[in-house]
Parts: sequence; structure tokens; C-alpha cells
Amino acid sequence: MRRLLLVSLLLVPAAACTPGEDDDAFNNYRFDGGVSMQICVGAEHGVAGADVQVANLDTGSIFADYTTDGDGFFEMDSDFPDSDSGFEIVGRKGRYVARSEVSALRQSEIEPACLNTDDVAIAAADGSHDSPVDTLDSMEREFNTLEIDGATESNLLTVLTYPVSLARHEVLMLGSGLHEDLEPHMDEIIANLQEFVQDGGSVYASDHSYEIVQAMDPGAIEMAGVVGEPGETEVSLIDPTLRSALDGVSQPSMRLAADDEDRQWAVVDSVRDDVDVLVSANVSHLLPEPAGATPLVMVWSPYGDEGGRIIYSSVVNPGDSSVNGETWRMFMEVVLRL
Repeated sequence: MRRLLLVSLLLVPAAACTPGEDDDAFNNYRFDGGVSMQICVGAEHGVAGADVQVANLDTGSIFADYTTDGDGFFEMDSDFPDSDSGFEIVGRKGRYVARSEVSALRQSEIEPACLNTDDVAIAAADGSHDSPVDTLDSMEREFNTLEIDGATESNLLTVLTYPVSLARHEVLMLGSGLHEDLEPHMDEIIANLQEFVQDGGSVYASDHSYEIVQAMDPGAIEMAGVVGEPGETEVSLIDPTLRSALDGVSQPSMRLAADDEDRQWAVVDSVRDDVDVLVSANVSHLLPEPAGATPLVMVWSPYGDEGGRIIYSSVVNPGDSSVNGETWRMFMEVVLRL
């Protein structure tokens, strides 16, 4: 029998089920058939590319490893060891960890409880050209909104110029165009952001804020300049997890620069060997001179596995998922990597 169990990305283990004396469905705490399980985020979205391990609670030993598909599901066969205590399922995606103890399956479906985003401290600041705040709001994330004229704990300059304030967060998202507001304090801010990432924090910046990530890690990305004309383009999803998350579509259409603006967008010319390009496109029709595949979204870890990540995107934040479905879905996956 094929049964469905939905497991959420929660840091607190779910309560184990207790079998009745005559409940044959538990089958001595042994899974008695192939089982499909899901790791989810939000009310409607599975998490693609999550790493999942199943362990025997009697011994603590891990006996199965899986990776979720584009809808957040993974398939388990029925060849599990007997266990008096049950099993622990652990899923990992970026900073998020799922832990759920399962004694057995007693019904065909168990309602999901989805990702508890309170567990990761995110701060976001809108730029003059896009809004990571709107994007995170549409994803139902909990986060701290930073503003130039905000109160102390939400004041962008206070957070960026005081390492103690910055260290209260794990992820920092900076919208396009913020560098103009930060310019008078840029040297101090860059030094603090470098320390932040070295200590494990992650930074995301979009479009015109490229100068921030360039200064944080010189040589990681080289820019052709703010020379891209606004317009639609088919993009290539280099990253297999992103392709899976977008239902296997390898070349969705996305818009470069905001829908209501005629401004140009920042074009990446080349990246260093350790920078992973997630999304690229042939955008020659939007450039003054022909070019090959242009990197659009990229991620790297300047301090290795011990530090955090930097993500830069020439694609601006999509905001509402109903307006920019494919771009929004891509950004949801990108946020989970920070």
C-alpha cells in the first residue's frame, strides 16, 4: 500500500504516534509499504532539493538518504529495519532543519505543518528599484524591515555600522539601488559585512547594489556596467534544483528591470571560478553589443564552508507571486539557500 506522510521543516520534533493494541497498521513499528513524504514551506509549496536522512531511533544509525524532488517529495521503499521506538526523519535545506519522529503510519494522509521561518533571523531593506520586503512578505516570512530613517533596531545605517546589531541577524537582503544611500559610510559597512559573512551570515544584493558585493569580495564578479535595456528574456536555469522547482522548465521567461521602469539594469561580464551561476541568459537583444551567456543569479562562499554565502542577482525582486510566478518561485528557492 502506498501511503502519504507530510513532514514540515520544524526545529521541534513532532509528537510520536502511539499505536492501539489491535492496530495492525503499525506492523510492529515497521513501514509496511512504499511511502511518499513531503517537506514543505508555506501552505502551498514543497521544498526542492532538500537533503533527507532516516534514522532508527533504537540505534541512532542512519540507514537511508534521499533528496526531495521539485514538489518537495521523496520516495521511501518498504525495506526498513524493525524498530521498537520508531524512526527519525531529518530534512535539511540551507539553514533550515526538519526533525520529525515517526513511530508508524496509521492513516493515509497527515496534514502538513509548514516551515517555521521564525527560526532564521532575516533583515531586509528596500532599494530605490525593487523590494525584497514585498517578496519576503508574499512568502510569509518573519523578518526585520530596515529603513534609512527607521528606529534604532530597524535603522539600516545603525545595523550596518554596528557589528553587534548586524550580528543579531543571520541573513541580510539588500534591494537594488541601496548603495547610493550607503555611500558616505561604505568603507565601514563593507568591513562589517565582510566580518558578518566570515562569521556565518549571508548577504543577498540585487541589480544596482552590485557595488556592495563587489567591494565585499573583490574579483568575484566583474561588471560590464549598468548597460542592460529593460525587457523580457528566456533564461537558462543552470542549477538542477531550480529546474526541478519550476516543474522541469529549463528556460522560463523573466523580465529584467522592473515592469514600470525604463531604467537600465546591471550586467555581469564574468565571474570567478568559485562562483556558482544559478541562472544565465543570452541577453544580446538587450545589450549595446552582442554577448554570450550572461550570468544573472549567482552564489558563492568567500570564506569556505565555515562562512556564509553571498548571492547577487541582476533580476530584481518579483514581489507578488500572482504577478511574477516563475520569478517568484525562483526567488523562494534562492532565499532558502541564504
